[in-house]
Amino acid sequence: MNQGGTKINTSAGRDNPILIIVVDHTEFTKLKQVVRGIDPFVFLAAMGTTPEFEEGFKRV
Repeated sequence: MNQGGTKINTSAGRDNPILIIVVDHTEFTKLKQVVRGIDPFVFLAAMGTTPEFEEGFKRV
């Protein structure tokens, strides 16, 4: 997968960052496989979104 995301560090006493990654429903299964391959005990949450298209965003 060639997908960007956002990492939010937590202060829970150990290194458990929150990752926010936006994918469409066809990519979600692949994302689960990749993430569970790294951490089989990961907590995953999914929610539906409404597409928004904004000007001014650029690849970093």
